[in-house]
Amino acid sequence: MKKRGFLLVVAATFLAWLCLSPAFAAEDQGETGAAKPPAFAAEDQRETGAAKPPVVVGEDQAEVEIDKSALPWERFSVNVGYFLADLTSEVRVDSKKLGLGTVIDLENSLGLGESVDALRIDALYRFGRRHRVYFTFFDISRDASRAIQFDLQVGDNVFSKGTVVNSEFGMRIYKGAYSYSFFQNEHFDIAASFGLYTADLSFGLATSGGIAEYEALTAPFPVLGLRGIFAFTDKLFLKQSIDFFWIALDSYYGRIIDFNMALEYNLFKYFGIGVGYDMVKVKIEADGTDFAGSRFRGTVAYDFGGIQLYGKLYF
Repeated sequence: MKKRGFLLVVAATFLAWLCLSPAFAAEDQGETGAAKPPAFAAEDQRETGAAKPPVVVGEDQAEVEIDKSALPWERFSVNVGYFLADLTSEVRVDSKKLGLGTVIDLENSLGLGESVDALRIDALYRFGRRHRVYFTFFDISRDASRAIQFDLQVGDNVFSKGTVVNSEFGMRIYKGAYSYSFFQNEHFDIAASFGLYTADLSFGLATSGGIAEYEALTAPFPVLGLRGIFAFTDKLFLKQSIDFFWIALDSYYGRIIDFNMALEYNLFKYFGIGVGYDMVKVKIEADGTDFAGSRFRGTVAYDFGGIQLYGKLYF
């Protein structure tokens, strides 16, 4: 129920944006049908007595140039900041010899931290008025050492109850996407996107007695998504995105949902600050058949949600 409720909130938010966008566009047309000047040009209008050209969505290049100069959307930005995430994760590594492995709760069974902080980098480049590309990277790998409370079958090895096990779970996340703005004015920028969410995962257990098991999995998810930006003013912005993917084959199953929301304020020319929240849910199942260069046999599932605090360079 909690998961369904969250998805309904996300869907309702984007639906509201889609419904309100035309309303804002219509509001900017006067009763006579003439376009009002952009909201952010009001100060210039008071000082000079002349309004800036209206936002016009036209066919020729000259009109496009007027649009680009009037709209508040940045052309390029790099966000660098602090990411604090709360995680839950499970791994099962199967074996041809021993069959299904033990489902391991990494936080409760192995003592991996339930929260982790990391450096996070996000970048955006806009080419043309409606086209953008994005890139994101962060590393939320963890390790721990603990005496296990019950036997664990991991791959071809069995780790006995009471054994001190050194464990690691590597998670390096790379995201890239292209988006096209199908609706845009001086208040809203709403876009459809597609891209690649890549989780570079590794899982290892080792004991002082020399028993060790290590698995690595690179999971590329081609994702579809929606992105929206709302400009309260020419300095304050609310940004939202959701990416999702699901695949079910005979030898491989994967699903992902990635939701992000951020509030940004441009303090000075070329510099702003932001606070955001990111939520990701991923599940992967594989039977050892080669898929995307990996022969992983088992399941990996992880959820995390975290707060972002960052500075932004833009122009």
